Amino acid sequence: MAERKKRIDAMKKIHGRLSTMEEERLAEEARSHSDTGDTFSRQNDYDNAIKEYTLAIRLHGTAACYANRGNCYFKKTSWAKALADYCEALRRESQNKTYQDLVSAGQEKMITTELWLAAIELSGYVFKFMPENLKTADFCRDAIVTNVHNFEYVPEAIKQSKNAKGIPFYHIAVKWNGLVLDHIPENLRTPELYRAAVQSNDFDLEYLPDSLSTPELYLAAVQESGDALMDVPEEFKTAELCLAAVMQNDGALKHVPEALKATVLTKLEKRGYDKTDCH
Repeated sequence: MAERKKRIDAMKKIHGRLSTMEEERLAEEARSHSDTGDTFSRQNDYDNAIKEYTLAIRLHGTAACYANRGNCYFKKTSWAKALADYCEALRRESQNKTYQDLVSAGQEKMITTELWLAAIELSGYVFKFMPENLKTADFCRDAIVTNVHNFEYVPEAIKQSKNAKGIPFYHIAVKWNGLVLDHIPENLRTPELYRAAVQSNDFDLEYLPDSLSTPELYLAAVQESGDALMDVPEEFKTAELCLAAVMQNDGALKHVPEALKATVLTKLEKRGYDKTDCH
């Protein structure tokens, strides 16, 4: 056993060295593209500079690469793309005064909500810098769909609000992005909120409290996404539940217990489904 452990430890060290070497290679290649981008930028060839910075970002995205690409977009008056890159630079180096100033400069150009939405779609971090007076409930919902962490920057008044039909904003947000539930205080997580969460494609059923683990909630989850069946506890996997999952997505058949597969396939056939389509 001791000898086997030594071999495993040695393999881990080798893998670690290889990973480091690969990271260094990618970083060096990224620097080369970034340097080429700098050359194009000095020549006012912003299109080619953007291409080089983009290649650098894909390989090893640094704050400087985002800031430099943002400057090129700014020169081209592509305000939304510029602000998105400036925000990504600041996200990586939050105390950098230069990046803070660039974000401020980008904010001044965002004169329409359409520009803000375009920027947020490119970088969810942009929402943090959006003026509070522009953050309507609909806009906040769209921002949350783009990036769940934007929920943190939703004005408190909107979080506590209801729409014209009397539906609380919490419910609307969770329905659009189930991961929002993690950002809602536990004392406000009602059964209705959990139901809304499981009906979204983002909520992980593993986090459903035992007290709320009911056949009804699991059924709602698999009817929304058949793949949710993989996270349903075995004791809740009835033939009817599995049938609902496979009808929503035939790929869910692989998560059906072997003891139930024949029954589920027979039920599918009776309902007019071709069981040869299931895999």
